[in-house]
Amino acid sequence: MVPELRSKLKESSSSSYQVAIVGIETHICVTQTALDLLADGHNVYVLADGVSSCNEGERRVALDRLRQEGATITTSLKRLPVWSKRPRKTPKKLYKLFAKCKRERALERRIVQDRSK
Repeated sequence: MVPELRSKLKESSSSSYQVAIVGIETHICVTQTALDLLADGHNVYVLADGVSSCNEGERRVALDRLRQEGATITTSLKRLPVWSKRPRKTPKKLYKLFAKCKRERALERRIVQDRSK
């Protein structure tokens, strides 16, 4: 986790947060960020449909490790309505963000498949 984020989280009046993580290279960046947040006492939710890797096997291993370390592995459709105070009014921007992540992940898979041919 970058020092600026850690500093902001510690400045807050809340001792722990619920943090959703999305990103690329699940086995590197996502894993390190999640582990740092867990070590600082936060509740970490890794949105499986919002993370990827150039190697699908690495993604699966990383998600298994994060689950064992205490992160909750879930999906955007299961989690976003829970966080919204009014489930039917979950901000459209969040759904658009996760839709973009899914498209990027699908594109990444196609590129990897094309390279392996």
